[in-house]
Amino acid sequence: MSSRSTSYPVRTRFRTGPNPAPLAHAALLACALAAAAPGAAASDDLSLLEQLVTLEVQSVSKYPQSTLDAPARVTVIRREEIAAKGYTTLADVLQAVPGVYTTSDRGATAIGVRGLNRPGDYNVRTLMLIDGYRANDVVFDQVMVEYDQPVLAQWIKRLEFIAGPSSSIYGGNALFGTANLVMLDGADAPGLKVEATSASFGTRRIVGQYGTVLSGGQDVFVGIAAYGSDGETLYLPSYGSPDNPSGRVAGLEDARYAALYSKYKDGPWRVTLAGSRRTKGQATAPYETEFGVDGTEYIDTTVFVDGLWDPGASGSWHPQARVSLSHYRYDGHYAYAEAVKNVDRLEGDWLNAEYRATWRGRPNHTVVLGVEGRKVLHARLRNYDVDPPASYLDHTSRGGSAGVFVQDQYRLAERWTLTSGLRLDTVNGGGAEWSPRAALVYRPAEGQALKLMGGRAFRSGNLNERYYEDGGVTQIPNPGLDREHVNTVELSWEQALDDRTRLAASLYRYQVDGMIEMEQLPEGVSQYRNQRSAHAEGLEVELEHARAGGLQVRGSAGLHDARSHGARLSNSPRWLVKGSLVAPLGPHFEGALEMRAMGLRLTREGKVPGYVVGNATLRYKLSTRHHALLRVTNLGDVRYDDPSTPALLDDRVRQPRRQIELTWQSRF
Repeated sequence: MSSRSTSYPVRTRFRTGPNPAPLAHAALLACALAAAAPGAAASDDLSLLEQLVTLEVQSVSKYPQSTLDAPARVTVIRREEIAAKGYTTLADVLQAVPGVYTTSDRGATAIGVRGLNRPGDYNVRTLMLIDGYRANDVVFDQVMVEYDQPVLAQWIKRLEFIAGPSSSIYGGNALFGTANLVMLDGADAPGLKVEATSASFGTRRIVGQYGTVLSGGQDVFVGIAAYGSDGETLYLPSYGSPDNPSGRVAGLEDARYAALYSKYKDGPWRVTLAGSRRTKGQATAPYETEFGVDGTEYIDTTVFVDGLWDPGASGSWHPQARVSLSHYRYDGHYAYAEAVKNVDRLEGDWLNAEYRATWRGRPNHTVVLGVEGRKVLHARLRNYDVDPPASYLDHTSRGGSAGVFVQDQYRLAERWTLTSGLRLDTVNGGGAEWSPRAALVYRPAEGQALKLMGGRAFRSGNLNERYYEDGGVTQIPNPGLDREHVNTVELSWEQALDDRTRLAASLYRYQVDGMIEMEQLPEGVSQYRNQRSAHAEGLEVELEHARAGGLQVRGSAGLHDARSHGARLSNSPRWLVKGSLVAPLGPHFEGALEMRAMGLRLTREGKVPGYVVGNATLRYKLSTRHHALLRVTNLGDVRYDDPSTPALLDDRVRQPRRQIELTWQSRF
């Protein structure tokens, strides 16, 4: 009867004609940014040029290396920027990455990368790592980025986002991008910190964290969080009736969330335990549930324990091993007419294990090789009615995957480096999958890099895509679903213009074959199929400037063209522009401004106009231990929409209006 993937006929309403609001808000935000920027300051303790040369990332090759030497285009968002802008969720942090955008259907948030964001896919083509732990679940293979997974922005030390495929190292899912969250250790945030927030729409949030290094050298970090919101009052004219012509619905957008994240390090050993549970009410009547009636809600539960052994280098070898045990469960409750209640219960338990070693036994070579396996201990997909009882789906699975990989970074000459990698995977007993990657890096001078990169990645159909059904009422399964592949080539240039300014540009092309998407069949039911090929090409430019005293400016612009057989893909903006400014405003104040703009996007039946939205943050430092934070999102109260998912009748979803947050932070 219902699932996150079910497709239904839609009724559409969309505006036509030009929309001057985005340009007006862009002009206002540009003036504000210019007015807020202070004059020149003294040189930094650590200049931006030095940061570029010395900053190391761990996720590109599974060992630390300079961002300029890494065989990929990497964006790093640091803890200081996250705090200054008042970010609270992973989605907030990802919005700062060039070329990345999000789409929300008010049930879940999906990540788009470089114009590719298929409605209803829930991030299946992006890989998320938490301190190297593979966080994509075994049911949807999805990435969760809001209050539906165990990590908050306040606990992130830095985000490393790798644009493009990484299957040569990580296997499936690493198609369009990989996000590695490097989390805080106890030594990074010693002591107790508590913050409490009150915000618009009846929103409350409390976040606590504690970090310490024990006398024996053990490092401990613990974070806890709780969140609740009554949600907005929505007006959905498509659901209007004689008694409610405006389609007003209130009190059904409520959300409840709780999370625990903990990490313990002792010598070569590290153990991470994390879990979260979110309950999100649905006011948009997904899957043709009854409009304006309480009882339709989504519940996401995630728990994992991850153990890492890292003894450090011994001679030419640096071995590492990790084992993790994970659980994910999705419960969808759907209220229909005549008191019919339908339930989705999709859950899985899985075990991951990996061993890898980095070898530096020959001059000018750094080789990483390893083996990784995932075993689905138990997965069950169910769909049933509660009263009167009826079962439409009860499927169990116990599959798995295994992969072996090798990569060699070879310094050809003083300024030239060649990285080549290859991974072999088998998934659920199917045929072998080869994933190669190569990158040629030229370093003409300090703070400069020119990279030519190419690679191939794959994704297998997940359990939901292959096996979900509702008795043939709206959807049928497709166990024989083939894998999809992407081939990419990218030319990237990174340049330090001076010791405070960095410029980067990338030119890329993606070719996707066998894309898995839902298709409406003549029989009136839907099925996931390998429908078509698609390609995306574009240009991205990013500028970053930093000065002493905390001033930081970041801006990016991208032109993207994603098509299939000559037609533009839906939910794909032709252009995406971002800008932000963090600046000290005196001895006790710090401010931040952000702007995000994107072009028109197609929906299932029409289009949604482009828009410009801005956020502002003001921090008041009462003392070194006590801060007050005022954050306003959607500063101009812009009315804008996202293309909807197949779950909704409308082909667009109204996005949140202006929200004001007041937060008190104290350290003890």
